Amino acid sequence: MKKLATALVSAAAIMTMSTTAFAAENPAEVFDRVMEKNNTIQSVEIQSGVHSVILAKDVIPDGQMKVDMAMHAEMDMQDTTDLKYLAQVASSILGQDSYSQVFYTDGYYYVDANGVKLKYPMPLEQIISSVRPESTPAIWNPAI
Repeated sequence: MKKLATALVSAAAIMTMSTTAFAAENPAEVFDRVMEKNNTIQSVEIQSGVHSVILAKDVIPDGQMKVDMAMHAEMDMQDTTDLKYLAQVASSILGQDSYSQVFYTDGYYYVDANGVKLKYPMPLEQIISSVRPESTPAIWNPAI
């Protein structure tokens, strides 16, 4: 479960540091502090938002595509035998709104994407590997 928390906290840290100016701090040192804190946490809550405009004059009819996305995620790791995870994402791309919610508990992964609901068994190790950022060590290892 700590691996899943590490993956989520890493993703949040990377997103925050890549979109925010940390002029006075070394990003690797900030990342190391986040990882130290991760060893003591029992739960985590992450909120993020993205607004972007993509310019593509020859591809999109009006020349630009607006993308808005908001995410809220929570994870409870107090019971080490039963991870609880919830993520909600709302997005708007080219004026098309979308909403999805996923959660994991009791060995099952639940998905509700725009009203389509799925439930399937998933081992804890599989959900951990599915959210682990594969490129994180290379990004933050100054020796590479």
